[in-house]
Amino acid sequence: MISKTNAHTPASESVRSAVVLSAVNSPAKAFKLRYVLSKDAAISAKDTPLKVVLFDQGLKAAQTLTINHNLVLPLVDGGKYYVGAFIDDKNEIVETDESNNVVTSNSVQLNGKIKCN
Repeated sequence: MISKTNAHTPASESVRSAVVLSAVNSPAKAFKLRYVLSKDAAISAKDTPLKVVLFDQGLKAAQTLTINHNLVLPLVDGGKYYVGAFIDDKNEIVETDESNNVVTSNSVQLNGKIKCN
C-alpha cells in the first residue's frame, strides 16, 4: 500500500519525492516501486518513466517504510507536472485492496525555458 507521496523542486532538473509503503497484516514478497512524470494528476503506465526501485526483500508484516528519492527529470516543456508512484503495477502480490497501489504528488511547476529537442 502507498499512503502518500510528496514532490517539490529546488531546481528545474530534479524533484525530491517521499513515499510511504506498508505491509498491513502479512508480509509482502519482492516488488518494484516505479516513479513516473505526468502532465496531469491521472497517473498511468503511459506517463514518462523516471525511476524503478526494486525491493527484493519485500516487506515484513506490519512494516512501514518511508522512502525518499531525488528524481532526475527528462527534458520537458515547462509547465505543471505531477510525480506518480506505482507499486505492484502488474498485481503480482495478493492484496485485500488493489486500489491503493498508485499515488500522485502535489503539482510541481517546471521552468518554462526547458524544452525537449
